[in-house]
Amino acid sequence: MTAADFRDQVIYLDLDNTLINRGAAFGSWVEHFCLEHQLSEQARTWWLDEDRDGYRNRLDLAQAATEQWGLTSTPEVLALAMQRGLVDHLVLEPGVEDGLQALRAAGFLLAIVTNGGAQQQRAKVRKLGLDHLVDAVAISGEVGVAKPDREIFVHAAALLNRDLGTGWMVGDSLVHDIKGGRRAGLRTIWVSGGRTQSEVADAGRPDLVVNRGADALSVLLHGLGTSDNSAP
Repeated sequence: MTAADFRDQVIYLDLDNTLINRGAAFGSWVEHFCLEHQLSEQARTWWLDEDRDGYRNRLDLAQAATEQWGLTSTPEVLALAMQRGLVDHLVLEPGVEDGLQALRAAGFLLAIVTNGGAQQQRAKVRKLGLDHLVDAVAISGEVGVAKPDREIFVHAAALLNRDLGTGWMVGDSLVHDIKGGRRAGLRTIWVSGGRTQSEVADAGRPDLVVNRGADALSVLLHGLGTSDNSAP
């Protein structure tokens, strides 16, 4: 099975920890903040743990941090600083820009489908120039529905003037991306980051497993169905 068999199909792409290393960017901001405010290594570790890989509410995290470490900022000001600082430290994962450009040149349609607040996710997309590298962006905070709900994929397809048909979902979350892609009738590629699928047993089996987002782009561009990329 070659890439030519899938030209003119849609590839739906997660954003955080798929196209960008959200965890590394947040860690860089935390390190900078702790140095600036003379906080300990224990504080840095606490912050990374309590962030819960971005799934904890920002204001809730900021409230907890001000109480835990005696910060003078209000929770509202600190939450905004976290959001802006994260964007400032973002970079595309290596190989992502070239991979996206190559896929579009090969005839694929690309849509980012991401959960999160509208303003924050748009800021990430614009900061990294992703709005010029893909054909559509669907953000749960704008759409009003989030992965794994099928309807966010329907919305993304509509942005491309397409019905939701065959295609691929690429993402790092078994619960949101892989389960969501399967609900939408898409084939799926799990960006494992070295994790094992047993961590989330009920998410469903992805069609392919890769280590990094750029690896998924390369697999889609150069051909599919090789045994090295099959789900375990």
